[in-house]
Amino acid sequence: MARGGTAAAPEAPPDAPPQPLASAYLLAHPEILRRARARREVRAARRAATVAGDEAGFAVACVRGLRAGCAPWLEAAPEALTQGDIRR
Repeated sequence: MARGGTAAAPEAPPDAPPQPLASAYLLAHPEILRRARARREVRAARRAATVAGDEAGFAVACVRGLRAGCAPWLEAAPEALTQGDIRR
């Protein structure tokens, strides 16, 4: 174990082939990036809702969070979702 209680990363042998890049995997699976972006937007909307001092601001932030959270599952832009899309 390395100092501080964490395990040191094993070193690859010098003649080992290079590891495939994670970007190739992410190119094959774009839904991972869409869902990660949606999680960031939902967290931002949650923060905006808690900071909003009025009911209208709170409601707008909540709706923005719902749209951002539902968008990746429907493969749509959050701004394009309607109430019926979110209720599905």
